[in-house]
Amino acid sequence: IITIMSLVGVYDAEWRKRKINLFSVIRSFVSQLSPGQELTKVSLPSELCHPFSMLELVAYRELQLFHLLFDITEHSDPHARFLSVVRWYLGLVREETMEKKPFNPVIGETHICWVDHINPENVYSIDGEFDPDSPIVDNCDISEFIGEQVSHHPPVSAFIVRNKNRGLSITGAITFKVGFGSNCASVTTGGEVTIHTGKESYTMTKCVPDMMVNNVIWGEKYLMWHGAVTITCSDNDYVANIHLSEIENRNVLEGEIYSGDNIIHKLTGCAGAQTFISDYDGVKEGDKNLFIDLSSHKGNNIIYLPPEVQTQFNSLKLWAPVKDAIIKNDLVVADEEKKKIEADQRIRTRHRLETGTWKESQYFLFHSKGHVEGENEEDELGKGSWEFKDNFSVDIEYIRTMLKESWNIRRLQTNTVTTSTTTEEITEVEEEETQTCTIQ
Repeated sequence: IITIMSLVGVYDAEWRKRKINLFSVIRSFVSQLSPGQELTKVSLPSELCHPFSMLELVAYRELQLFHLLFDITEHSDPHARFLSVVRWYLGLVREETMEKKPFNPVIGETHICWVDHINPENVYSIDGEFDPDSPIVDNCDISEFIGEQVSHHPPVSAFIVRNKNRGLSITGAITFKVGFGSNCASVTTGGEVTIHTGKESYTMTKCVPDMMVNNVIWGEKYLMWHGAVTITCSDNDYVANIHLSEIENRNVLEGEIYSGDNIIHKLTGCAGAQTFISDYDGVKEGDKNLFIDLSSHKGNNIIYLPPEVQTQFNSLKLWAPVKDAIIKNDLVVADEEKKKIEADQRIRTRHRLETGTWKESQYFLFHSKGHVEGENEEDELGKGSWEFKDNFSVDIEYIRTMLKESWNIRRLQTNTVTTSTTTEEITEVEEEETQTCTIQ
């Protein structure tokens, strides 16, 4: 009853390997232009999009190797805990194949999913039939993701990843800006991300490093992480500086870990592969030891809400018509459906600004860092922060309720179809008997 419905982790599908049709892109843009057309209302052609939202991609990245952070709760040494955080962050920087871009989330869009570390294969049924009272549902170790698009200009995606059993959470409000060159696309990320534990907190200057997608139009596409990220701890003087760059077609990773002003470790390796760590005493570098090998870590199986109980603005339901059309390669329909979603967003955004409700979303609350006279909402949003309201949780009771509701809806639908089929069969029989009597 719970199925994997996001397409983020699907890499072998036909739509992943389609080439971009320049004629189709140009035709999509031209069809939207008219005299006096406002360019901000021009929709990016679905030809350039993958069939999933950026919120889905954020959730996938954050949950895939979230369990690497569980080491934090097992270490009493702050140095060992800090290294666990660095190791987890390097797990985010995985090898990617981003041939196109995800949908830009629309205002109010939400995304909810989770990982069950005890039941990783989604075993919530007995012999294929869902049992809503099965005791297995009570035996869970859940890491939840709750995300929401809280602003469109500037684009801000707020989220929390949380495992209540282990006292761990990650919060962030992040931005993505995409720029296109002659044959490349750059993705610039922004917004700090913080890990909260029972002992201290850790802050990353970026959710993930910046990215460069090369050979977007012609040639074989490939992605390289680049730029710098800094990790700090609130309760000690440990700092990690990580640098990513492209050298001879390799995505090189280098870094230093400090204690105060002194470098105590050096990191070297390749993003998405192996990273090595060595001790450093200020003069001499020690032997290199394997710090993390991403090929040896299997990603978590992410669980999504059944379609029957997904809300209107859930990413999976909201973008479903566009996704289906892209998969079928019906880009005309995909563009039409995409424009409808974006047009509706403009109406809701205008309403939020007119009513002054733009500072509060369904799951997150905006905290301003001071309003300057003459400053508009967009400027203020760029400086403030978003706090999770803690008004919702993917816990055992929520899962049980959603499973029961979904199961009841499916059962009702099945009964309706069965009744309808039976009625049709009875009608056909009566018609045959009537026809026979008439002929006799």
